[in-house]
Amino acid sequence: MSATALKDLHEAFVTIHEEVRQEGSEFDFRYSLVDHLFTDALGWSRTVGEGHVNFEDERKDVLCYDDSDPPFPVIVCETKRPSHDLGLDDVEQLETYMNGVGSADYGILTNGHIRSSLVAVKAELTSFNLLT
Repeated sequence: MSATALKDLHEAFVTIHEEVRQEGSEFDFRYSLVDHLFTDALGWSRTVGEGHVNFEDERKDVLCYDDSDPPFPVIVCETKRPSHDLGLDDVEQLETYMNGVGSADYGILTNGHIRSSLVAVKAELTSFNLLT
């Protein structure tokens, strides 16, 4: 990853952190995450067929799709309100969503606090490796 890309990611996280209020809603946080991380820093589009981001698809908060025809979800992102303490039940919810999508090899669970967020990489449908 280039230094510019890392700088863009860092700036996205700083902006999200500045916008996230402890008493804020999950909905507000979700939009900040998509706008600053997925769209601005990572370059995901909101246009179908271009590797796009979609909000709330059957209970999954954010799905990122590849650019195939038809597009397949490759990332499932489960967001929680900033005041929510992430727990095992939240990890299990993300795992259920990833298994339900099938084509998503990556999952993100976050409440907006970088230290308590996690990224899951699906090695098999029953095994997840957590990146810290």
